[in-house]
Amino acid sequence: MAGKYRWIPILLTLVTLLSCSKKNPVGSDGTTQSDYYPISSGSWWKYSSFWDYTDSIGETDTLSTGSLVYALYTITAGYTMKVYLQKTDKEIRRYPSLSDTNYILVLLKYPLYVGLKWEVTPYPLLANYDSMYVIGLGSITVPAGTFPNCYKILRKRDNIREDPVSTVKWYAPNVGFVFNPEDSTKLISYSIK
Repeated sequence: MAGKYRWIPILLTLVTLLSCSKKNPVGSDGTTQSDYYPISSGSWWKYSSFWDYTDSIGETDTLSTGSLVYALYTITAGYTMKVYLQKTDKEIRRYPSLSDTNYILVLLKYPLYVGLKWEVTPYPLLANYDSMYVIGLGSITVPAGTFPNCYKILRKRDNIREDPVSTVKWYAPNVGFVFNPEDSTKLISYSIK
């Protein structure tokens, strides 16, 4: 009888291993890491700051390198700005255009954890060198609600032509960017598709 059930631990181990995925590593808070910037057509986020604006994910397109990206529209006071977002297993990238793939801003790296640091050079011709740091994990309350397990990301620009500049953004699981204390940007409402 005991030999008959020897396969159960092997089967359970196999099921556990197959259920794990490198595409969406699970963070210490139990959420999948890629949920910190959900990117899907039709999603939008409305923010209040010095001026109100809305970010919305539009159509998919292809970079000159052949990679799939999503159009991100920022709409404020009748003006629309368009950039492109790419989601990989390891990071969220922002491109200024489909043809210009030299100016990449890595918004998030995965897996996220406090203490993580990465370097980006979004404008190499201007000698801008940005360092991104994950400096905290906590709860944030904004008009759109209270969000636990938010990562606090510091972006520090070290520019040989200007004084250093830094900004902080908070990202919530399953929502994305929710708060920036420097300019009092707060998420008012959102819809994730």
